[in-house]
Amino acid sequence: MEKGSQMKKSTEGSGSFLRSLKAVFGALTGAAIECAWVAPLLMGIGTTAYLLVPAWFSRADNFRIVTFGTLTGLGAWIFLVLLLSFVVARPGSDTASWDLASRRRDDLQRRLKAYKAGNKSVAEARVDVARLMDPDFTRPGQRWATHMGYIAMWEGIHHAEEALVPVLSTTGLWETVQKALLQLDGATRDLSTRLGDVLDGVAGFLATRAARGKAKAPRQADKNCGSVKISSEDDARGRLREVISALNSFRDQQWSGLVRLRNQTLTALSMTGLSAFGLLVLAILCNVDSKMITAGITFFLVAAVVGFLSRLMTLSSAGSAVDDYGLQSARMLLVPVVSGLAGLGGVLLTTILFNQSLTSLLELAESTSPLPILSKVFDLSKSSVGIIVAILFGYAPTLFQARLDALVESYKTAITSTESAQRADSAAPGRHGKA
Repeated sequence: MEKGSQMKKSTEGSGSFLRSLKAVFGALTGAAIECAWVAPLLMGIGTTAYLLVPAWFSRADNFRIVTFGTLTGLGAWIFLVLLLSFVVARPGSDTASWDLASRRRDDLQRRLKAYKAGNKSVAEARVDVARLMDPDFTRPGQRWATHMGYIAMWEGIHHAEEALVPVLSTTGLWETVQKALLQLDGATRDLSTRLGDVLDGVAGFLATRAARGKAKAPRQADKNCGSVKISSEDDARGRLREVISALNSFRDQQWSGLVRLRNQTLTALSMTGLSAFGLLVLAILCNVDSKMITAGITFFLVAAVVGFLSRLMTLSSAGSAVDDYGLQSARMLLVPVVSGLAGLGGVLLTTILFNQSLTSLLELAESTSPLPILSKVFDLSKSSVGIIVAILFGYAPTLFQARLDALVESYKTAITSTESAQRADSAAPGRHGKA
């Protein structure tokens, strides 16, 4: 007996250690993914500091400057990842969404205790809730850093609620029908057309049943006769579950689209930042004069500030009640980097076009006239007009944001159009959990 007890304690101890190890690894991995875009920025700052501050390092060895600057930036990034590992990669990193989802999950768990075991629908709902309560699901990791964990959590909650439709009381059925009717009133035409007749049929059937039982049906149900005929109460409950499932699936897809756009934007930010850092490293390793690098950094920063301010002005006039899980913040971070590279390339391109005729550009292989010397292009004293060019090209990338703005707004419009049923019973309109 004692030996078995000791083995059991040893197994539990090793299991607890393994879970803790997984939690630490998941937190570090999630933080590294979430903060990946910071690494090129820190490496660029470190390399630039070693290059432009003679007292810090010898200017003679460019390779050592790049190496030490990169290692310094990576060290600072690793420290940042360790510092934020249990902040950005834990389930509560998005406090508002987590609070709503956890309350909804806990409410479902309390409701399930009132149902008897053995019912297939109740068992299905219990499986979903148990998965959401599982420590493996709530463990810090990549899913919470990328915010896809919240989408999975809401999908599980919605599926559990849909599973309970067949066992709802008559009052619960009416409440569910009324919420669905209000959601379809503001929904897109395609969604309303596909689900409207079915929901009207369910409402009409319940209204008829209520009239036969001399019960007072909700006023809105009186005008819902519907073209879909319902044969029985089980049929009505099954069709109502299909409608609720379709509505929830539609909304979850819109939220998932916003989160995917956010993650793609952060990935693009990381890649763009690496490209900018690569240009800096290339310039240093090619022994470009520090004054030219300073001019290039100046053009980059001027264009980045212009792009950032332009984006800021655009967002100030576009308000939305829908929480986008940090999508707009990610786009705000991406714009300065893209604008900076555009400004840098614009200065070089404009100088080439103004110094070379179109014919010589097309016949560059046979032309004996040289391209403009880079020392003249990236020289603030000889090419002051470059600042103006950087400003113009720095603003240009914000014009391409309009297409992405339209896509984001389509997601948000689809979400807000199907949330009217929840405005009366939620203090935070626009949140995912209200569906």
